[in-house]
Amino acid sequence: MYRGHHAEEKAPLKPRLPQEVVMHNNKYEDFDVEDIKTYDEQMRAYYESRPITAPFTARKIKGWSDHIDDHLARSIQPDMLNYLNKQGYAIK
Repeated sequence: MYRGHHAEEKAPLKPRLPQEVVMHNNKYEDFDVEDIKTYDEQMRAYYESRPITAPFTARKIKGWSDHIDDHLARSIQPDMLNYLNKQGYAIK
């Protein structure tokens, strides 16, 4: 069975965050929240257009912000402030 793309078929390019959101000059610049919302919509459309070949793959279409939220939720260290206080870094 052939898997992949024929030479004349090109896979769609993955959308990227707008340059004005990620590029800064000597300081962080404000950005327009609408740029993030638009990018989320583009990413949802991109993921919806991708074929899923593995039968065990759970398909939940998410935007970029959802992926970042999920990642940060997994990365939370609930006792980090106490740890930093004990180390003398985050005394309030």
